[in-house]
Amino acid sequence: MAVEEQLAHARKIATERLGLKVVDIAPQGRVYNNFTYKLSVDAANGPPVLQSTGQHGTTDLPPDVQSLILRIPNPDASLNQDARVEHEVAALALVRISGPPVLQSLIPNVYSWACVSQANEGGWILYECKEGVNIGLEFPRLPHEKQKLLLSQLAQITKAFQELPLPASIDRYGGLRFNEDGEVVSGPAALPIGEPVQSYQDIYRNVLRHQIELSDSSEFINGWKSTDLRERLDKFAAKGVEELFKRVTIPNRKTLVHGTQNVLVDPETYQITGLLDLEFSQVASPLEEYLYSFHDVHGLLPGAHTTDEGLLALRRALLHGFPDPLPESPPPPTGPVRFGSKRNIQWHLAKAWDDELAKLGVQRPATIPSADEISRLHWFAQDICPFYFLQTMWLEAVGEERAKEEYEKQYRLLDQYLKGWGY
Repeated sequence: MAVEEQLAHARKIATERLGLKVVDIAPQGRVYNNFTYKLSVDAANGPPVLQSTGQHGTTDLPPDVQSLILRIPNPDASLNQDARVEHEVAALALVRISGPPVLQSLIPNVYSWACVSQANEGGWILYECKEGVNIGLEFPRLPHEKQKLLLSQLAQITKAFQELPLPASIDRYGGLRFNEDGEVVSGPAALPIGEPVQSYQDIYRNVLRHQIELSDSSEFINGWKSTDLRERLDKFAAKGVEELFKRVTIPNRKTLVHGTQNVLVDPETYQITGLLDLEFSQVASPLEEYLYSFHDVHGLLPGAHTTDEGLLALRRALLHGFPDPLPESPPPPTGPVRFGSKRNIQWHLAKAWDDELAKLGVQRPATIPSADEISRLHWFAQDICPFYFLQTMWLEAVGEERAKEEYEKQYRLLDQYLKGWGY
């Protein structure tokens, strides 16, 4: 859908479906998994009134509201389209009900929502508009005192998620939904990890199967069927996950994992003002937070067989402790990171983040049992079918020779993992 068509689509939802008098509608950020818009509403003739109210997980629209956020799922995103909206609203409701003040004050209220399958318009969420900016890639270039202030707050948020009590109704790993009474219960997640499961290892069993199926859908790799990998992958999927989990210590407590480091920050005070994107959350273990989040502060636990020496050194530091003295840090990138470029690890930032977690007693890779083995399984599954292997635009952009190099690199990665497990 063209930009103009999508904008008209958003306006139609806001005005016709929700009944809002919209003065202005402005796209927010780049389009990835969602189309996001900031709505300016007209309250000159009285408070705005929504036509759609009373849904599970929603709160009343404030009478003095002037700005709202409307987010519409991108149907091309590699997410569970049927579950993603309800899962996020349920996750927000859970934090609002059970979370400590540090979380409750940061998550946006939800005023209306519709699942993709329930609405002709394709689903949406209408949120409270939280003020602030997304620091993102600017983080490594901030002054150290600003970094430390933000890291301290991020560590408190991470600790709050780890300690968030889950009700008895959330009895499985996976995603969240509402039952008929409006209680938050176990359900499918937005991430493609399958239906909720009883055991922790079943999460990885489902992800592995999903990634193999994805590789089948890629004309570029064709399920690795032209190599010896496919037979080995199928054998590992059938027996290897179970064998691996017999050797590891399985986490004994379910945890709501945020799954992204998307926060809003006041650019004047550097106080975190908003916590976004619970769409990527899941009920898993504390380890999964470090496999999906903290990329910008060098807290994401890298894979064991990456060819980037800096990432391998970071993995060792996160799992086994940072060296003293720290390695020399190259200058941080000044623009978007190009595909295939090496990460410029800012070692003082990575160490400062680890120190803040340790100071609060937050579980982190160095203190989570079996983080090494389980993270290997996670990245192995992701490497079976990297998302860009499914994108025609990527294949056309890099050219046949570069694409072949990436194919061979992925083969070597998968081969190393499988040989390490005896397959």
